[in-house]
Amino acid sequence: MKFQLNNKNLYVTGGVFGLIILFLALFLVWPLWNQIQNSSGELSSIKSETAGLQIQNSIIEGFKKDYPNYQKNLEAIATQFTDPQNPVGFITFLETTAKNAGLAPQVSLIENPTSKNSPTLSFQLVCSGSYEKILQFAEALENGPYLAEIESMNLKGPGNVDATFVINAFTK
Repeated sequence: MKFQLNNKNLYVTGGVFGLIILFLALFLVWPLWNQIQNSSGELSSIKSETAGLQIQNSIIEGFKKDYPNYQKNLEAIATQFTDPQNPVGFITFLETTAKNAGLAPQVSLIENPTSKNSPTLSFQLVCSGSYEKILQFAEALENGPYLAEIESMNLKGPGNVDATFVINAFTK
């Protein structure tokens, strides 16, 4: 049998090879290409995460190395907070500071609705004295060893002034 090539056979053979190539492209190459793209995206994401973790690790290692230098400062900061279970030290500080300014203080712990969601204890300090002595007390409170803020200060009267302070002390 002699095989004779004619245009019809050429078109059929070309069509069959074309379909085979299209089939291979759609069902082998295309899924493989999508998988490669997905894998490269995941690889890029993993590389980014790894780089971020390496940076965090180097920061942590640097902090560990420098921690002895920070430790004294951290301990000093910790002493500036008022113990919420035993605020006697802060109350004593308030009384002593007021007496050193020439005031006769009355200190009480109060419930302050504005400080319910914050880590503070609220105190009311009532005293009377000259305006200068009251300002001296306020300045000494700001420069004291505790983290505290004067939330409000009410002053009444000329000469000898009656003062009411609401003071928030930050707790541990």
